[in-house]
Amino acid sequence: MKFSIVIPIYNSAAILPVLIPEITGLMDSRAYKYQIIAVDDHSTDNSWQVLSNLKQQYPQLHAIRLAKNAGQWMATSCGINKAQGDVIITIDDDREYNSTDILKLIDFFETNPYALVYGVPMGKGKKNLSYKLFYGVRNFLQNTIAGQGNTESFRIFKRSLVTNPNPQAPINSFYIDAYFKHAINRKDIGYLNVGYQQRQVGRSGFSVLKKLLFVARFGPEYFVRPLMWVLALTAVIACVDFIKLYNYWQPLVYLQKLIPYLYILAFVVVGFYLAQIYLLLKGKPVYVITEELV
Repeated sequence: MKFSIVIPIYNSAAILPVLIPEITGLMDSRAYKYQIIAVDDHSTDNSWQVLSNLKQQYPQLHAIRLAKNAGQWMATSCGINKAQGDVIITIDDDREYNSTDILKLIDFFETNPYALVYGVPMGKGKKNLSYKLFYGVRNFLQNTIAGQGNTESFRIFKRSLVTNPNPQAPINSFYIDAYFKHAINRKDIGYLNVGYQQRQVGRSGFSVLKKLLFVARFGPEYFVRPLMWVLALTAVIACVDFIKLYNYWQPLVYLQKLIPYLYILAFVVVGFYLAQIYLLLKGKPVYVITEELV
């Protein structure tokens, strides 16, 4: 089997009867060996029943249902862990990415030396204010703080990249792009412009709140640099406070009033990092599979 196409699914019962045949048609047109891994992230509609019916028509479909909603990123990681192909492709279930660009992504990947290629949808980051804000903050965090280029959920990479030799640290313990940030040299990551189309059914559940929680939840996995910056800033503030420098330099008078709150912020950031490390070491499950159709 050469390709594994991973699709996280959430409340997409109306889309799946179009999406799955569309992808199988594309892959069959080139006689590729492939599997489609659809991970139902505990949908509240009848997505699982639709996947079960589609499985009878399309033997290439591997359907998985999670015990509770774990989020798009963990559902994707679940599919990646189950992948058997030499090359893995991940794509969303909402058809905002054009499925025909899967072939375009494959061609670009096979003719270039990149270990990982992201399909960048033109115009997606400008579709509404929520996306503009999220893309702006995300790109700043990834480029400036995390030291990583932009990422997208439409990707192609070799499965060998996520074959972790350490069984105590499985790939599913990391957000996939945070894992890639540590595993791949930035020069080995490619980008390909792909099409973008408006969602045809339903609406995104990726609210502003979920986007903020996403940044908070997976930020510590990207890099320790923010933690080091906070600790360094706290040390500077402590020196200012201890020596009472604000008595000698007028601009620091304003800092004096902020010092207690800056200490609290530092404790929150450090505590959050420690909590993430604790949960990782304790082996907290990020998802649990309840049903699987192979």
